[in-house]
This record gives sequence, structure tokens and C-alpha cells, in this order.
Amino acid sequence: MALKSKLLFYFFCISILFIIVGSIFYLQLSNLIEPLTPRSIPLSVEKLATIKENSELKNKLIIQQLQLDFNLEKFLTTKKNIYLQRYYKNYYTFTHLLNAAHKVNPSQWANLETHFLNMQNTQAIIIENIKEGKSDTARELIEGSEYTLATKEYQNKLNMYFDTASTQYETAVITVKLATKNSHQILQKSLRTTLIIFLNAVLISIVLIIGSAQTLVQPINELRSNIENMDVEKLNLKINPVLLTQEDEIGDLARAFDKLFHNLREVTVLRDELIAEVKRHKKTEKQLRITASRLKESNIELDQFSYAASHDLRTPLRGIESLVSWIEEDCYAILPKNARKNFELIRSRVQRLDALINGMLEYSHAGRFSQEKEIVDLNALLKEIIDNLAPPPHIEITVDTDLPVLRVYKAKITQVFLNLINNAVKYNDKDKGFINIGHRRTDGFYEFYVSDNGVGIPTEFHQKIFEIFQTLHSRDEIEGSGIGLAIVKKIVEKHGGEVWLESITNVGTSFYFTWPIETKV
Repeated sequence: MALKSKLLFYFFCISILFIIVGSIFYLQLSNLIEPLTPRSIPLSVEKLATIKENSELKNKLIIQQLQLDFNLEKFLTTKKNIYLQRYYKNYYTFTHLLNAAHKVNPSQWANLETHFLNMQNTQAIIIENIKEGKSDTARELIEGSEYTLATKEYQNKLNMYFDTASTQYETAVITVKLATKNSHQILQKSLRTTLIIFLNAVLISIVLIIGSAQTLVQPINELRSNIENMDVEKLNLKINPVLLTQEDEIGDLARAFDKLFHNLREVTVLRDELIAEVKRHKKTEKQLRITASRLKESNIELDQFSYAASHDLRTPLRGIESLVSWIEEDCYAILPKNARKNFELIRSRVQRLDALINGMLEYSHAGRFSQEKEIVDLNALLKEIIDNLAPPPHIEITVDTDLPVLRVYKAKITQVFLNLINNAVKYNDKDKGFINIGHRRTDGFYEFYVSDNGVGIPTEFHQKIFEIFQTLHSRDEIEGSGIGLAIVKKIVEKHGGEVWLESITNVGTSFYFTWPIETKV
């Protein structure tokens, strides 16, 4: 079961528990409130309220009755209307109270009301006699048997009623006390039951929480223990297979750790292999430094040899050339035609050998840089090269006007363009020849080209032509050392570029080479 599902399950169980406890608590609360509801209040409690209300009315009626008698007596003796007014006011209040008592208990107050009316009728007659000045007659009526009897009957009925009400009040009080005692017992029982249920619910909740926490934490602790006890050096993590097969978040975490350490072991193996490779490279680098040092020494020796060779070879060549010139000057007239031709052949061979020696020296220095880089405008450079070459009039050379400005070794880039343009001029057999020089920009490089409409180069020679001393024609047909394109290839590749050609025999040739925009050499 997934961790989320487990949490939801435990939450559901606790929620059900609280719903059950809440329902039981509601029922107990209903039992607590039940004795306090109107339908549960004993009838005696209602009677008690009625009796209390009647008692209050009794007191008010007695007070009003005394005030009626007092004001009537005062009006009889003083004949002042103020007492008569007070009498009528008390009478109005007394009548209002009597009507209220009648509404509370009509059957009890009906008989009392009759006696009150009889008494009041007698008092009305007395008041009329007093107004007419018949005070004696009024006094006789007050002291007479009928008024005295009516008053006494009213007082007896009133006392009898309130004595009965007092007895009923005491009975109702006893009944209410008994009902209150029963309600208190019910309340105590309900409270005890509610407390027991609540404590049981709390205990069950604690058990569920501890159980769920143990279920969730135990596999995490086990996984932590596996990680703490792993072999750090070998990154060997042994995870309980049960954790790896669990289909929940803990299982996912265990599998993730297992995969992580598996990847770490692979990385460690790669690291060890890389360290071994670095050590091998360091050894190779050491060997390369030794080789570079030896190569530097060889270059110095080669320079010395080149200088010596060029000097030692050129000295006899110059002597031969000078000797031929002297003989021609002194004996040209007497020399046979054959001898003249041989002397010209000797001079040309000497010049060819001198050019070959120069070419070998240039090739040996083609990949070496003794000067500093400088800013070179290729448009100006190519104009200078073409002017120095002085091509024949039948050959037209066009150059793009937007060639770039480079920071390069000027001598090297000059040698590349000079050799390519010289070859294009040399191997052009057309009456109307042309050479086109241009460029385009590619990713990180300038791509230059030198195109012509010359004799062309067969496909099988497209690679061989860049080798040293390789020519397509005999040196007697077209003068050349076979070193120019080899020098071009060496210089271009030394600068991180490439050189290639496209050619069709008797149609023309295009030489291409790339040059880094930011030269790394």
C-alpha cells in the first residue's frame, strides 16, 4: 500500500472514531439536556409558577383593598374630594388586578369576584350618601350588617383561596425538589458515561497514532541503518530486499538509493579508469616533452644543415653558372651550335637546381613561425602579389573587393596566395585566360578560392598533387620544382585549416583553403 494510502487509511480510522465519539457525546448531551426541556419539567413546576403569580396578585389586592377602605373612611370623615379621587384610582387598579387574577385562574377567582362586586355595590351607595350630605346614613351603612357581612365574606374567600394556594405551592416545591434530584442523578450518570467514552477514544487514538507512526517510521529507520552500515570504500549498499519490493514511497526511495549507489559505483570505476588514463597521459606527455625537446634540437640542427647545405650547394652552382657565362662571353663566336645549346641547358639546370634548393628551404620552414602576427589587408596584399608576379597580358586576374582583414603571419599567407596564383598563371594554356580570387565566411573560418580556366588536373592526381616534388608535366615542358602546393598544404594545415581542389581537365581548376577567423597558431 502506498504511503499516501496508508496515511489516508489512518486518517479515515481516526475520523470514524471521532464521528462515533461525537455521536455518543451528542446522545449523552441529549440525555443531559432532556431533564431541562419544557416537556420534561414536572407539572408541579407550572403550578408553582401559577401559585407564585397568584400570591403576588393577592398581596397587591390586599394593598389595594386597604387603600380603598382607608380612602373611603377619610372621605366620610373629611368630605374632601382628594380622598374620593384616590378611592377611584385604587378602585381602577383593584379592578385591573382582579381581571388579571381571573385570567390566571378563572374558576378560582369567579366566586371571589362575586363577593367583591357585592362589597363594591355597598361602597358605591355609601359614597352617594356622603355626596348628598347623608353622613349618618352612610355611617349606618358602613356599620350595618350587610356591608360588614359582604366585607367579611370577601376576606374569608380571599384567605381561603390563598391558604389553598399556599398548600399547593408547598406540594409543588416538594415535587420540583424530587424532580431536580432525579435530574441530578441522571446528569451525573451521563457525565460518567461521557468521560469513560472520551478516555477510551483518546486511548484508541493514541494507539492508532503510535501504530501508524511505527508503520511509517520503521522502514525509514531500516533504510537509514542500511545506509549507515554500508561499505563506504566500495560503495556497497545492502538494502533489505523487502524494502526494494514495497510498492509505496518507501520502496521508491529504497530503489532510488540502490540505483544511486549503483551509479556511484560505476562513476567510481570510471574515475579510477580516468585516473589511470591521466597517469598514462602524463607519462605520454613527459615523453612528448622529451620528443619536443629533441625535435627542437633537430630543428636547430636542420637550420644549421639548411644553411650549410644552401651555402655549400649554391657555391659550386654559382661557380658553374659564372664559368658558363665567362666561356660564352669569351668563346661564343667560335662555339658550335651544339655547344651553345648545351651551355644554355647547363645554365637552365643550374637555375632549376637553385630553385629546388630554395624550395626545399621554404618547405622546411613552412610550419615554423619566427615573426610576430600583424594586421594584413588581403586586398592590398593580393595587389602587391599580382604586381610582383607581372602576369602575361592575355591572363586577367579579378579579386573580390571585400576580402577580410586578418591578424596573421604575413609571410605565410603571402606564400600561400603567391604559390596558388603562380600555378594558375603557369598552367594556363588558353589564349584568353582568367583567374578569379574570392572568399566566403563559414562557421569560424574564412574559405578562400583561386579559380582558373587552365589545363585542369585529372581526378587521380587531386591528392597526389599536394605531395612534395610532384608535378603533372615534365620540368622541360613547364618549369617547376613540385614543392609549391606541398608548402601551401603544410602552411594551411599548420594554421588549423584545410586545402582541396576541384578540377575538370581542359576546363579549369579551383583551389580552396580555409583559414581560422581567430588564428590559434
